[in-house]
Amino acid sequence: MPVRYSISPSLKMIFFIGRGTVNGPELFAAAELARYDHRFVYGMTIIIDLFSARDNFECQDVMNAIQRMNKTAEEGHARAKIVILSMSTGINLLVEAMRILPSNVPLHIRVCPSLDQAIDSLGLRKSSAEIIHFWQESHAR
Repeated sequence: MPVRYSISPSLKMIFFIGRGTVNGPELFAAAELARYDHRFVYGMTIIIDLFSARDNFECQDVMNAIQRMNKTAEEGHARAKIVILSMSTGINLLVEAMRILPSNVPLHIRVCPSLDQAIDSLGLRKSSAEIIHFWQESHAR
């Protein structure tokens, strides 16, 4: 599977790690698996690491992502902060497209070119050592 996940209950964080070519259905399938993991809690911070992946996302994937976020909000679940680790211009454009498309809820999603910048953007500098360790463990699995 080109996308796998790792959950840290203590950090309230999920890492999705992409390798090879990654598309929307594969990312959504990994998200569904994570949702049924006993460690999962709505509102966890989600970091999607695409540094070792080639993205193959389409416009329909953006629409599906917005629908999934709207459904989660309609069900009354806590909203997640989402950070995508990527240096891809295409990923940046897709996230910008998500922001201008109609949505029932504000989207808490951003793209960062490094884990360090992601940690800063999430306001988690005090937990940076633990997050970096979790990221390294997630890659080693």
